[in-house]
Amino acid sequence: MGSWYILPTHLEDKALLESNLSAWWGGAPRAVALFTACCRSRRIVKEAQTQVVTDHVADFIHGKSVAVDLEYYDAPKYYDTLHRARQQATYRPASIINSLMIFGQSGISLIVLAGFANQMYDRQRRHTQAER
Repeated sequence: MGSWYILPTHLEDKALLESNLSAWWGGAPRAVALFTACCRSRRIVKEAQTQVVTDHVADFIHGKSVAVDLEYYDAPKYYDTLHRARQQATYRPASIINSLMIFGQSGISLIVLAGFANQMYDRQRRHTQAER
């Protein structure tokens, strides 16, 4: 309800609003298709990156566990640390990759929305200058 006061009252402003809405609705199906494709590709990339990083971390932990002396395995503190590292190697890289993907997606969304706001500002400014 709070956005009703923004609606234009002049006839020219209504025509501008209608042209903006028709341009937006005309591009909506393409935007939905693009969004769907991005979501699918994001899921595929996420799964591939998660698998690669998980394998790398598991190989790294395995290499470190082979490289240490056998006397370290007698120490319960070292063995517990190694055991926790092996357990977390299955899910921790996936959560890190997911967080990075969300961060990247949020950055892209911010850039797109800033561009959209800038475009709307430029249109309104041009329309105002044309009225003068």
